[in-house]
Amino acid sequence: MSIHCSFISRNRPLSEIISEIQADEKALCEIGKKIKSIFRESKDFHFRDQDLTNPDQVRDWIMEHHKTAGTICALDLSDLDLPSLPKEIGSFTGLRSLNLSGLQLTRLPPEIGKLTSLKTLDLRDNQLTQLPSAIGKLTDLETLNLSNNQLTQLPPEIARLYKLQEFYLLGNKLTQLPLGIGNLASLKKLDLTRNKLTQLPPEIGKLAHLQNLNLARNELTQLPPEIGNLAKLSRLILSHNQLTQLPSEIGNLANLKFLDLGNNNLTRLPSEIGNLSKLSELYLLFNKLTQLPSEIGNLADLKTLNLTNNQLTQLPLEIGNLANLLALVLEFNKLTQLPPEIGKLARLEQLFLGGNNLTQLSPEIGKLANLKTLDVCHNQLTQLPPEIGNLVNLEIFYLGNNNLSQLPPEIGKLVNLNMHDMDLPQF
Repeated sequence: MSIHCSFISRNRPLSEIISEIQADEKALCEIGKKIKSIFRESKDFHFRDQDLTNPDQVRDWIMEHHKTAGTICALDLSDLDLPSLPKEIGSFTGLRSLNLSGLQLTRLPPEIGKLTSLKTLDLRDNQLTQLPSAIGKLTDLETLNLSNNQLTQLPPEIARLYKLQEFYLLGNKLTQLPLGIGNLASLKKLDLTRNKLTQLPPEIGKLAHLQNLNLARNELTQLPPEIGNLAKLSRLILSHNQLTQLPSEIGNLANLKFLDLGNNNLTRLPSEIGNLSKLSELYLLFNKLTQLPSEIGNLADLKTLNLTNNQLTQLPLEIGNLANLLALVLEFNKLTQLPPEIGKLARLEQLFLGGNNLTQLSPEIGKLANLKTLDVCHNQLTQLPPEIGNLVNLEIFYLGNNNLSQLPPEIGKLVNLNMHDMDLPQF
């Protein structure tokens, strides 16, 4: 990737340019970020074009300009083949944004700790196996991206990054988090997807401002009760782990709107799940649930409930209390019937029931006036209730692989049904 120093100004009085920069230094930094430019102040305050096309030129440029490096606030060296940084990088003390992604770096020089003005540091897509302790000196850092490296642990000094708001660690080899993780009091987003974590320290509960926590594709077998202390958490992703149960404290996450627990080994849900009054999306697919707690009906704001591939034999009657539910996915369970309360889901638009053991549909299904998609394929249905004709908004209807010998004449009322999407049985 080429790196350019653009002519931002030509043939203008020096005093005028200095005045503008002093008045709006932040805006100038943003320009530098957007055009991925490296700029420096020359004697006549003009900017000289630089075309850096190989790693040696990059190193030479850094070493050549390290004495005047304090004037640079944004530096982007991404996607160059640069497996090491010269120590002179520490001279760029005015940097607020440094992009070192995709360089194949195997280590960082300790001089990185001299960049104390940094707000954003991007180190994703490298080959780092460890971080220098000097990383803890970057106390103004707000965004740190270490995704897709080879890190097995974090240095304890990481706990000094008190201003850090976004921390990306997906695609590493972390087996544990340092206890000092709880000191990152400003943290709002923490992404630990695709690591090797087997447990979380109780100190995770100290992240009082955390809003987004992604722990997908780890090896977690349990969650600490302190997870319930994350009062501002709105999005929690725990899919593809080895969880067998949830702590009752999960119900304390009063601001949670999105919860993904798919692809675990859950056999039951705590009744406290019903306390998540703001929950809008709940994903429980590919677990081992045999039943749902009646408190599931307390989730008044729930819009999506996905229970694909569990072992449910029945639904609680309280399922009918989910008045705002738009999508209910129950494919590949062991359901033999639906409770009549299913008809209370007045806003439901999508209902997936394929791959169960249903022998009949409750007549109350005809009350789902807003239903647009209905999938009942791969069941044991022998007939459809005439109330099916009340689903006047139905557009897609899958009913193949059943034991149907005929369809009720009321199906002719489904004027919005796209026959190309209707999987008809062979009579």
